[in-house]
Amino acid sequence: MFPIIFFIIESINDMHPIIATKDYENKCLIIEMTDKSNSFTVPFLSALIQALELATDDKQIHSVILTSKTNVFSVGGDLHDMKQEIETGNRSGYVDKIVPKINLIISKIIGHQLPVICVLNGVAAGGGLSLALSCDYIFAKENTKLVPAFGTLALTPDSGSSIVLSEKLGYSLALKLIGTSDNITSNDAVKIGAIQAIGRTEDMMTEALRLAKKFGSADRWALSGTKKLLNQNLSYRLKERLEAEYQSIHEASSREEFISRLNSIIENLQ
Repeated sequence: MFPIIFFIIESINDMHPIIATKDYENKCLIIEMTDKSNSFTVPFLSALIQALELATDDKQIHSVILTSKTNVFSVGGDLHDMKQEIETGNRSGYVDKIVPKINLIISKIIGHQLPVICVLNGVAAGGGLSLALSCDYIFAKENTKLVPAFGTLALTPDSGSSIVLSEKLGYSLALKLIGTSDNITSNDAVKIGAIQAIGRTEDMMTEALRLAKKFGSADRWALSGTKKLLNQNLSYRLKERLEAEYQSIHEASSREEFISRLNSIIENLQ
């Protein structure tokens, strides 16, 4: 039996822990996000960046599994953090501190030398959906909601959403979902190949580990080179697209319509 090593990666204020487990039996790194919403804050994203880096230098690790320990995968942007920045007079403050970090994460996943497998066990919204769809394989819980969410706030997509959703869902469906604030379920997404399988959460984790074990039997160098070649076109386009997204959402977040919609959504949640 191979050893299993745990890493608890936490923010300074202990609010957004991420548990990273090196599972040497299946030769994979399991990253579990543990907050109730896994919303994008600086501590949370910084911890996720650290976790993704754990697999790079360990030659015994052949793949990464990304999932959540709660019933929400990730809701993306943190609405209350957005509002706090606006109240300080910096309308684009949240975008300026968060978007570069989530862009780095999306780049790390797509450009990661190892396959990244997502076990989507709950709703994925906004940048959280992009986080899931940027992975190489997705096993999802039945009837999980996939919610682009940007249109609800009168924002343009960020977090690589404009390229990842278009790649995985197709241009027309991506435009419809983002532009109209519509959503689909994992059951819909599996029909078009955006998700590889659906079922109960525990079954999907079993499937992910089974796939990880198969990757574990492959030559790591050849596996890495194969992913790089298959992802080459996407990787070349990604940097330019992320920069364009950043400029667009920076402008969108300074508009009165965004502030009005944000306040309305927060009021309805209270």
